[in-house]
Amino acid sequence: LDASRIIVVRRARWLGPNPAAWLQHHFGQWGRVEETLTYVVRRRFDDTSARIGDIAFVIMASSQEATHCLNRMELVLRNGPAIEISKFVRTVTTGDMDRYQ
Repeated sequence: LDASRIIVVRRARWLGPNPAAWLQHHFGQWGRVEETLTYVVRRRFDDTSARIGDIAFVIMASSQEATHCLNRMELVLRNGPAIEISKFVRTVTTGDMDRYQ
């Protein structure tokens, strides 16, 4: 997976009960969204209560579409929800992963 196709969304829980749908709709206006990844945080001792996590990932079809979305969404977010978007930055190289296995 090309890291330049991935957009990181912080404070995703502010997007409501279904952030994946919101992300799919809004990023889909400026490019093809291949997948949205969100997660649910469960309380430590009570697995029945859960909330949406603070981070989500949007995987675009190409790096050009991801860059275009980042530029366009910055304008939308000035008056929209209090979320942050950024490019995904890989901090561990593939060779380094061998040490962790």
